[in-house]
Amino acid sequence: MYWTVWTFLSVLMLRGASADNERLFQDPDTKLSFWQSYEPYKLDNGKGIIFRTAVPEAATSGTAFDVVMQMVVPNEVGWAGLGWGGGMPQNPLLVVFRNSNNQGVLASSRWANGHTTPNAYTGATYTVYKTGTKVNSTHWQVTAKCTGCATWTQRDGKKVYLNPKGNNRFGWAYSLKKPTNPNSATSAIPIHDLGQYFTMDVGKGVNKDFANLVSKLQ
Repeated sequence: MYWTVWTFLSVLMLRGASADNERLFQDPDTKLSFWQSYEPYKLDNGKGIIFRTAVPEAATSGTAFDVVMQMVVPNEVGWAGLGWGGGMPQNPLLVVFRNSNNQGVLASSRWANGHTTPNAYTGATYTVYKTGTKVNSTHWQVTAKCTGCATWTQRDGKKVYLNPKGNNRFGWAYSLKKPTNPNSATSAIPIHDLGQYFTMDVGKGVNKDFANLVSKLQ
């Protein structure tokens, strides 16, 4: 689904007007330091999705490393997604959604070779933690560690890496409709209502004691 030029420009203006689009977030639940980016998707009421990343301080460019992703999503959203490589095709995709009773959150690993419905992907795995994953009357939040999202191989054999010390371009999308079977991580999902991009400095979410803190998460 494509935006009109006016909608695209309006959302960029809304995003640029917010002073809290990017900041450091010290999570009291997980004790991790996250760098976060707020991405608005509605112009009339200022609703949006928060994306947060935490990485090990020891991570270096051109290597594989684990990343903890945290997302805060309004309750009206059926599913929300992240493209680790800045778009939909040829990179690991994360799709998150609440289960059928809206009390639990699933993280689904996906991959798409083009602008088609993404399929299940085994090259990246997500561990959803009860610590930092919750639902309240307005939002739901998921905290998940990804193994396999910092590097991947495209169809032409090119190896791609996240930059753990600087800016990375991510893609994101959402739909107001839930997956067909919200109790299954491999469920079919409806087409997104909106898709866009953002750049975030992952290096601002480094954690010296990353491995120890993550090992304590339930």
